[in-house]
Amino acid sequence: MERSNVKIKLWILWVLLIIFPPLGIVFLWYEKKYSKPMKLIVTIVIGLYFIGVLTLLGLPAK
Repeated sequence: MERSNVKIKLWILWVLLIIFPPLGIVFLWYEKKYSKPMKLIVTIVIGLYFIGVLTLLGLPAK
């Protein structure tokens, strides 16, 4: 039963990384399943994705 809760939590994490990256990145770093190098790579990729989305929307990246 607890295994399914972990899957839901990871699923929510990845949805947040795509829909609202700043919050998803915070939750990613609290997740113990991934190694530090993996978290760093995902943070950089999602950060670049977020900057690209902001640029396409014409919003200032602050």
